[in-house]
Amino acid sequence: MIKKITILLFLFLFINIIITISKINETQQVFNYLDNKVNDYDIYVLSFDKVNLNTSNLVNYFKNFNGKILGVYPKINPLYENKIKIKYYSFDKKNLNDNINKFIEDYLSMLSNMGLNEEKEKIYLNGIKISKVRVYASSYEISRLIKKYSNITYK
Repeated sequence: MIKKITILLFLFLFINIIITISKINETQQVFNYLDNKVNDYDIYVLSFDKVNLNTSNLVNYFKNFNGKILGVYPKINPLYENKIKIKYYSFDKKNLNDNINKFIEDYLSMLSNMGLNEEKEKIYLNGIKISKVRVYASSYEISRLIKKYSNITYK
């Protein structure tokens, strides 16, 4: 009888050891929370209709911006809207200043070809007015920019 009890105890102990080992291998994650919005990168179009943004002060608005500026939409005088071909200008260089200088150069040469010298004079004085800026950035960076400049809207 004692033999049977000891065999049953050893069998019970052996089954418990096997169950415990199998549970150790099946670890379950209890808490897994990632804030996907912080690192969610996308292309945004920032609208500056209520802000006086131009090529002279564009660098100041995006001074500590951790994103890539893809291009700009110039604000076009309604009188010349049908004549002006540049509705969106894409940036291709890494440096923002180089992109702005190339944009100004291309825009001025287009105005010269069209004979719009009075518009060129305005640009020399005030810079090219910009209505929208297309950027590739995280949603966190966009919200930070909107907190800094409350008149900016985005799509």
